[in-house]
Amino acid sequence: MSAELAYLWLTALSEEMLFDHGKLLHPNFRDYKILTCLDIVPIEPIIVETNDPEGPFGAKGVGEPGLV
Repeated sequence: MSAELAYLWLTALSEEMLFDHGKLLHPNFRDYKILTCLDIVPIEPIIVETNDPEGPFGAKGVGEPGLV
């Protein structure tokens, strides 16, 4: 769960394409700034149990909650 939230944080805060007079300023991964583990604040997931009538035995998916 923490990895999914970190990925969404990366996508929302750092991914952008910068152009200067129509030329891409970071056309490769050497020039493109990517967040590292040191750039992301610690995440403490909190699991809330519920009885979902739609899932098998009341289960819910937890792998992609940040995409909603």
